Amino acid sequence: MFGYLPLRVQWMLEDIGFATVEARNAVTSLLHYPMEPVEVTPKTILAAYEISAEKNHDVYDCFYIAVAREANADCLVTTDRDFETLCEDEPFEYVNPVPDEILSEFHATTSEP
Repeated sequence: MFGYLPLRVQWMLEDIGFATVEARNAVTSLLHYPMEPVEVTPKTILAAYEISAEKNHDVYDCFYIAVAREANADCLVTTDRDFETLCEDEPFEYVNPVPDEILSEFHATTSEP
């Protein structure tokens, strides 16, 4: 976990329709589990740009790769399917906790006008 990420998670939960109180409760409950914070430095951000150039992928996703590398993470947990390819040559594995059929259903629902 790094910096403002819990706040970002709450914002995203609210954005997809969770009530503020539910989102806040979900995030704060996660913060009670043991976690190691990762410091994000200018070096981390520069690494994200280098990874972005190497992998020809957006810097926002590559930022997570840079943080995971710096933290010597075992796995990167996200529902973003782009990370399956991004993590192929990394020293950590990609873990998506949501089954494909649910992700597909959500994607189809959210992409409609």
